[in-house]
Amino acid sequence: MVNWYCVATTCVKRRIALKTLKGIVKGNTVVLEQGAALPDGTEVEVRPLRSAEELEKAFAGVRANRIDRYVGIEEIIEDDKREREERIDSWFQ
Repeated sequence: MVNWYCVATTCVKRRIALKTLKGIVKGNTVVLEQGAALPDGTEVEVRPLRSAEELEKAFAGVRANRIDRYVGIEEIIEDDKREREERIDSWFQ
């Protein structure tokens, strides 16, 4: 939801966070769960939710590649530098 408020001659556009609503896509239209309603013209952001199977697959990948030792920020930075140097596309940036 976007609100405008003006002080003297300055107007500012301010976004107000609303509660999260759930719905299902039917025929390229989002049908909100029962009892949920928004006024016509309300700007919304729609993000598909991941299924439980997708989440479990992602977590299984993390568990399978667990790091068994402390990794400091210095090591992370060095690894990042090394990876960038190995990628030819990063040479031209």
